[in-house]
Amino acid sequence: MSGVRAILASAATRRWVFRLLLAASLVGIVLANGVPLWYRLHGQRLLVVTSGSMAPRITAGDAVVIQTLSAPELRVGQVITFQAPLSARYTTHRIVAIVQRYLVATPGPSDHPQYFVQTQGDHNRTPDPDLTPIGSIRGIVVDVLPGWGHFLLWCQGPEGRLALFGPPLLLVLAAELASWRRVRRPTAREASSALAAA
Repeated sequence: MSGVRAILASAATRRWVFRLLLAASLVGIVLANGVPLWYRLHGQRLLVVTSGSMAPRITAGDAVVIQTLSAPELRVGQVITFQAPLSARYTTHRIVAIVQRYLVATPGPSDHPQYFVQTQGDHNRTPDPDLTPIGSIRGIVVDVLPGWGHFLLWCQGPEGRLALFGPPLLLVLAAELASWRRVRRPTAREASSALAAA
């Protein structure tokens, strides 16, 4: 009787371990893919910070939430994310000045001024060397998620994908193999009746 109880207990334990591992993997998959999608559906983007130029408010490994903003809404003191011309890299710095420039040396009545922003990292001692055109601004930082960048980068890497998607696939495969073995293995009653018939 105690042997039967041990078998039942071990089967129940295996089921609970299976469910817990599957739930943990699914939670990781939902967080890694669902959180950025949720922000995107709300008109925002989630970007990972890779440098400490905005420390201590924003540090490397944080994630920032950016939202698009029209040019007239830009103000000195706002933290923006911009993409320099001819660069694939994003930078998140604070606006320290809004500058009006003409593209020609002697502006006439038909010339329109171009607007640029001067930016600087909070941790940097000097402003950025180049002015940023208003059109290169991708959005204003509306929230900071401390440490989320590490998790998002890990999820996008090969180790993270293997850790997130490997266990559910292995668990499903193990469950299929276990059910196949149960179907193929005859019960004690079937085995005894087969012996009696022989």
